[in-house]
Amino acid sequence: MMNQWSFSIEHGLWRNAGFEAQYLGSKSTHLDRSFQVNQPSPGPGAVALRQPNQLFGNIRMIQNDMIANYNALSLIFRQQYRAGLHC
Repeated sequence: MMNQWSFSIEHGLWRNAGFEAQYLGSKSTHLDRSFQVNQPSPGPGAVALRQPNQLFGNIRMIQNDMIANYNALSLIFRQQYRAGLHC
């Protein structure tokens, strides 16, 4: 599940100049996480002998318990010069 939101505010400062602030945010939940639960411990010797459960090979587990957040802010100053040029 993902939710997004945003807003912006503009304000004139003086003749031919303005300021704008923009915000963007999002939140995602129930993202997949994948990991090996029968991972062998580090060390010498055969990999199969170092696994927690030697009766099984690699066991991949997937869970949907991760989240992600994003926040951004933009500040913009605009000044119009002569002949319509912008900066």
